[in-house]
Amino acid sequence: MERELSDVLMNLYVCPTNRSHWPVVLDQVRRTVGARCAAVQLLASGHDRANIKWAAKDSAAAADPAHDDVFISGNRNPRLRSHTGLRLRGSKMFLRDRDLFEKGNRELAELHKRLADIGLGAFMSSGIRMPDDSVLVLALHRDVNDGEDFGPVEEAFLAEVMPHLRRAIILSDRLDRVERDVSGLQQAANHIRCGLVLCDADARISWCNSAARQILARRDRIWARDGRLTAASQQATSDLRSLIAEASSGERDAKRISRQYLLLGSPSGRMSLQVLAVPLDHAADPGACAHSPGTGHGQVMLLLGDPSMSPLLPTEVIAHLFGLSPTESRLTAAMCRGLTVNEYAASQGVSVGTARYQLKQIFAKTQTTRQADLVMRVCMSVAGQAIGC
Repeated sequence: MERELSDVLMNLYVCPTNRSHWPVVLDQVRRTVGARCAAVQLLASGHDRANIKWAAKDSAAAADPAHDDVFISGNRNPRLRSHTGLRLRGSKMFLRDRDLFEKGNRELAELHKRLADIGLGAFMSSGIRMPDDSVLVLALHRDVNDGEDFGPVEEAFLAEVMPHLRRAIILSDRLDRVERDVSGLQQAANHIRCGLVLCDADARISWCNSAARQILARRDRIWARDGRLTAASQQATSDLRSLIAEASSGERDAKRISRQYLLLGSPSGRMSLQVLAVPLDHAADPGACAHSPGTGHGQVMLLLGDPSMSPLLPTEVIAHLFGLSPTESRLTAAMCRGLTVNEYAASQGVSVGTARYQLKQIFAKTQTTRQADLVMRVCMSVAGQAIGC
């Protein structure tokens, strides 16, 4: 069975990155050991039974609704009732019904009847304990018309497969956690007001957050051409790519700090875009994700700051953060957008005196004394550093 084992393992290690591939693996196992049905389950010990945390079936069983009977493949299966069964799996690799039940057990008789109705006969399972103390089980059934039990040849084959099956599940779990973490970090980055661009030493973009995508989409100071960062002029492009290439070398020197920054002007006369290049050293970070595509030495994170973009903060957010009334929050938001008190008063149809009185109240509540201090406090708040508050 060496060739069959090799084929099973080749397909097995596809499963951590493609869970839909499990039926292919179980089909191969089923054919190799002469089984009618093969299923894999991850079991956790419950109060009075084991509970199925995850399961996969061979393609034929997965396509047959009769196999969805909870008494056969769900948590009502009497084989899951026995704590003895879970304990045995810690010391005995192969189990049959005679290891789990006393003779004449009524639930077992009912289970055998239901299994026979869908063409399933003799049963054997192979179990192995997981790092979290759950149990990984590979369950096999012969055809109901096959009078033979599973024997030493099949046991030897499964003994080779089970450690690899365990490893594949562990890898799958780790990749799932990495994907959740990456997804969470990307969503969090999209709430940061500063543009973030991840690129390689050649200025080729591998990822950027929402703020960076907005900046690149304007195509006036920096944008992507064929996936590579480009600026408004040939000289600016050369300066930008030199900055990235130097940062990607990973050399850090206090004298070089001025060369980590760059201002990119605009032909349209907009304020210059502020660029900070930060080298990323994944080897120095034990928590870095080595599995993410494109990661490795030579990566650079660009921070893009657009001074022309004032934070557009909802008045209700300002009210919650600083304890202001709705009217005071509207005036504060207007100050952050660059309006003067006179301009705000005219836009709201109130007197300048009323607006100035409201501003005094705002100063008292925010512990500021000047309009510039108020704007800085709001813009430096947690909401001011985020987009889409």
